[in-house]
Amino acid sequence: MSNHIVAGLLLCAVCAVAPVGLTITARAQAGPFRTPPPDLATQVLPANDGWAATAPGTTGGSAALPANIYTVSTMAQLAAALNNKSSTSKIINVAGTITGVVDANNNVLAGAPPCPNFDVAPYTEADYIASATEFSAPSAAQTSALSKSETAYNPHVVLAVGSNTTIVGVGSLATIKGINLTIGSGVSNVIIRNITFADAIDCYPVWTFTDMNPVNPFYQAANSSFPGNFNSSFDLISVLGGKNWWVDHCTFTDEPDTDDTQPIFFNRPYQWHDGELDITSGSDLGTVSWTIFANHGKTNLIGGGDGTTSDNGHLRTTFHHNMWLNAEERSPRVRYGEIDLYDNYYSINHPLGYGAYVYSWGAGVSSHIYAQNNAFTDPGNFYSPSHIVYDYGNLTQPAVCVLDARWNNPDTTVDPVALANAAIASWPSTNTVSATGISVASTLAAAAAAGTTPLVPSCSFWTPTLRMSTPDATQDVPALVLSGAVASPSVGAAPVFGTVIEGSSSTETVTLSNAQGAGVLLINTVTATGDFSVGGNSCVGSLAGGSSCSVSVNFSPTAEGTRTGTLSLSDWSSSSPQTVNLTGSGALAGTVQLITTAVLSKLSGGGYQAVVTVTNNGTGTAQNVQLTGATLGAASALVPVSLGNIPHGGGTAMVTLTFSSSAAADGAPAAERYTGTYTGGTFGGSIRASLP
Repeated sequence: MSNHIVAGLLLCAVCAVAPVGLTITARAQAGPFRTPPPDLATQVLPANDGWAATAPGTTGGSAALPANIYTVSTMAQLAAALNNKSSTSKIINVAGTITGVVDANNNVLAGAPPCPNFDVAPYTEADYIASATEFSAPSAAQTSALSKSETAYNPHVVLAVGSNTTIVGVGSLATIKGINLTIGSGVSNVIIRNITFADAIDCYPVWTFTDMNPVNPFYQAANSSFPGNFNSSFDLISVLGGKNWWVDHCTFTDEPDTDDTQPIFFNRPYQWHDGELDITSGSDLGTVSWTIFANHGKTNLIGGGDGTTSDNGHLRTTFHHNMWLNAEERSPRVRYGEIDLYDNYYSINHPLGYGAYVYSWGAGVSSHIYAQNNAFTDPGNFYSPSHIVYDYGNLTQPAVCVLDARWNNPDTTVDPVALANAAIASWPSTNTVSATGISVASTLAAAAAAGTTPLVPSCSFWTPTLRMSTPDATQDVPALVLSGAVASPSVGAAPVFGTVIEGSSSTETVTLSNAQGAGVLLINTVTATGDFSVGGNSCVGSLAGGSSCSVSVNFSPTAEGTRTGTLSLSDWSSSSPQTVNLTGSGALAGTVQLITTAVLSKLSGGGYQAVVTVTNNGTGTAQNVQLTGATLGAASALVPVSLGNIPHGGGTAMVTLTFSSSAAADGAPAAERYTGTYTGGTFGGSIRASLP
């Protein structure tokens, strides 16, 4: 399945399973609000909500005068409202879809390359490609012409945002497509919310044959071991030195021109996109919350270069309650910054090949990643949790703090740092870890010389304090991100299987329910132990609030007697796993031969007591045995009495009966008579005894 088709299916599925009766609040699902709060445009960042809450806080354009509140629906209107990065407090309401690269009449001038409207001679896409090879650069003439073409194209894509600005979507469908918003140096106090950002295409990708990808199993699985790359210039949002900024309840996507639709030249994708939200050039104090990053390669770059030491002490960013859907890498990739990643959900559905998952968190030079309660799902089981963290430290052994990460199994934590270190150690020594050609052997040697591992598991470098509340439980994160509420599952009563002959089976049903108004429940696995197995199962994928599903449980006994097991439903909720104790009785097919014996004694208060033993000397289990008649002379005992199942080959069951009196005198002969039933037959007989 292609990358963009997977995304479309999942995002629509999330909409379809919205819990019935759920009240949408500021803690609504990730992505644009289904029902935006009426005061959305004037809301400010809450206190302690991540790094952007650092004094003086982030209020955007909430103080805007009526004359500086705009509603825009075209690129020209958006540019006019932004007013060349004006710092005047302003609120910009985006209505409908705003498309970039348009003429004065809002007609689209360019989509995916080639984009001849902006070509400067002698550039054409075909001539540019023809002038290069897999191992050589394009001609000087084509390189120069491409640069001039890009310069002509840039104003149709890039719009700069000024300080004290709030940009919000109207309704649930506001979209900015084909535009790169920038928050540059000297700009502060910016809020962007409730908008889908889509497909900022660069018509003029640059071929750099020396831009090498690392050569190792992770990158090779994504077909990235070929030399060279095409690179483009435009993100959807570029934070280029801005401070105190907040991006919330947005979606970032390459739809409809996802990477898998791009042509391949020189064995590499003709990359039209750069980042979705990149943070570089000394930017600082940002919060990204309740946002979806979908179907992208280089998703979130934090820090533009290893040598940009001026970034040290900056780039501080919080990511919480976000979703990365089929993000290939950089979710985020960090240099220098102190990055707080908590309560995020990573949904990884892309198969191997172009666009395959490489890693989530790139730990680079002087990076400080504090990752807590993050959830990962990989339904196709293409990858492993060793991919979560990647070493981009270039021999510097970056420290990474990971608390309670869970991969596919909501009931078990994983240690991504240890797994990443083990993966590096398992790669061929001549493989490379970095794009600069640093080998596995060099990486391991540098770590050994430092007395540590390539990635250092440590939380001592920094502890986040700017959080609105204690992080949500990791198992609850997918439901919260997808629905804005936790899931609340429960299971029905344990089934009753009764007695089943060996070689046969019995099937009963167990119901799993998710409470009305609860968040969507992602179901992981359904398993059964012992002589029980899962048959038909509608508890697959997800379960909306107010819904239920059923599991058929088969009981196939392998021995006589009581058989026990457990049905376990593993799911993404803090109460996982849901368990049901299973009990059944096994019976052996064959003949039944029941013999009754008794030991008689006199009771001190009068009457007699008989300890009756029923023995099965047959070859099969006697099922549902009942003693239905018991007499001692003229006296009768209280029956019927259930004796359950009696195993074959001398198995016994005993019962004590009381007779109030007998017509005969003590020591006189008397007849004991016992009769009964079992499944498929009857038994009985008389015992001649003397009264005690």
